[in-house]
Amino acid sequence: MAVEWCICEKRHFSELQHEAEARGWTTVEQLIEAGLCGTNCQFCVPYVRRMLRTGETSFEVGEGDAAPPDSPGDASSAAPSVSPDPTSDLDPPQT
Repeated sequence: MAVEWCICEKRHFSELQHEAEARGWTTVEQLIEAGLCGTNCQFCVPYVRRMLRTGETSFEVGEGDAAPPDSPGDASSAAPSVSPDPTSDLDPPQT
């Protein structure tokens, strides 16, 4: 089964590639900000990232790119921010 389109926006990756090329865009964030993909579930984000890098528009499940979490300016690839547990500094309950 191939992954070939953004589920949320119902846009084929080839359409997204054409839009990115026409507008001179090179990042997933630019496509997301324009509302062309990744506006809800973001399942397509790693695939669109790979599409922008390689020009491919059809992928097997799991073939998307996952940029390193510390990539500058690529917040979509970073691990979700997790707030520290406010109780983690407390001593465990005494029994």
